[in-house]
Amino acid sequence: MVLVYIFFAQSVVCLFCAIPIFEAVEKNVSERMLPFDLHLDLPLTQTPYYEMAFFVEAAGMMSVGLCTTGFAGFLCTTNLYTAGQFKILQRKLELACSNGEAVLSHAQTKTNLIEYPSKWWLREQIASNSITKDVSQTLRIDANFSIDDNRADTEGDVQYNMLKNCIKEHQLLLEYMEKVENLSSAVMLAQALGSILKICFSGFQILLVGGTSILRTILSIQFVVGTLFLFFMFSWSSHEIIIESQALAEAVYRTSWYSLPYTTGGKACRQSLLIIIARAHKPCILTVGKFAPMSLRTFVSVFNTSISYFTILRQMNARLNE
Repeated sequence: MVLVYIFFAQSVVCLFCAIPIFEAVEKNVSERMLPFDLHLDLPLTQTPYYEMAFFVEAAGMMSVGLCTTGFAGFLCTTNLYTAGQFKILQRKLELACSNGEAVLSHAQTKTNLIEYPSKWWLREQIASNSITKDVSQTLRIDANFSIDDNRADTEGDVQYNMLKNCIKEHQLLLEYMEKVENLSSAVMLAQALGSILKICFSGFQILLVGGTSILRTILSIQFVVGTLFLFFMFSWSSHEIIIESQALAEAVYRTSWYSLPYTTGGKACRQSLLIIIARAHKPCILTVGKFAPMSLRTFVSVFNTSISYFTILRQMNARLNE
């Protein structure tokens, strides 16, 4: 995706440089044009001033294009990397409680080997229950059965330590997102407003120059597509962070919390899981100047606003031409 945007940006730069060259083929030397007008007290249409000014403008456009693609690619890549870290954290949370399933499976297997000649109904109850508390209460009925409490305590502590590492990683991600939000919120606001103006005026330029200059029409179309693609990159990557950070709560629901031992470590794990669920219900977001979250919905709103302003400009132009 970043490579596609780099292609769009550099193609716009190349077309900006190529248009004056193609348009000057059938013109006199005094009518030569630069990519951008310069107001200097120099004969810019004559050699070597024209070549020097053309080179400076082309180098400046290349630099601006590289800076734009560099920042856009960096922010989009880091956003996707952050979303991937949230995805990895979901898997770690699911695995943090998986060791408890071994304790539950061991207890159920051992229970099935015990004979209950006068209490046959206990087998049905043990087979139907999958929660550790119910199983442990049932097993206490038989005095000959015992669970290794030391093993349960050890595994509960191991799971609690794994969960603590997940919580620390979650806190690091939250701190990182807060720093990125403080750095990029103003940039996102400028990008949103700039995208509205660029799409609106570029579309209006297509309407004005359509049929008169094919190259300039293609340039305006590329400009609109590149602007939309750039803002889509920001919106989509930020939207992925919202989805993956909010999915942590579902990942906790999918854990084997029911198989945690009823020890100090197991109870601490359950309490920690509840805290993670409560925090994950508030997703991590990047905002547009602290006004609105940067998401695909914001992308649609910006596009609709641009189309509305373009329609207003077209109606005004139609009235002026009447």
